[in-house]
Amino acid sequence: MIRGVYPVIQIPLDADENIDQKVLADEIEWLISKKCAGIVLAMVSEVMRFSFLERRTMWQLVLQNLQGRLPLIVSVGSESTAIAVNLAQLAEADGVTALMATPPAANPASASAIDALVWPNETRTPSLTRY
Repeated sequence: MIRGVYPVIQIPLDADENIDQKVLADEIEWLISKKCAGIVLAMVSEVMRFSFLERRTMWQLVLQNLQGRLPLIVSVGSESTAIAVNLAQLAEADGVTALMATPPAANPASASAIDALVWPNETRTPSLTRY
């Protein structure tokens, strides 16, 4: 079971809109010093503003700074299923601990389509509370 605090970190940018690697390293070291259980890259990290390759660079930089000291959870959500799958495959290959993905916002999937993605091998759809 996952326990503890997993903050979603912000990705600092320099004046040229590149990832500020020094500030990022300092942020990660501060979080480690505060005893967080892991780190998350998601919406607060501005993942949707970065290109496919920039998203990979982002988690690779975080992994380099973490040096295996904490788990890293990465959002691979995208408006394209193919892009989300490719991001997930690369994240796994790079050593990300876990993934999370959100369904596309522009073309929201139906509840049954989401169930089919979450439980593809189930013969029946589990009962879920819907809001």
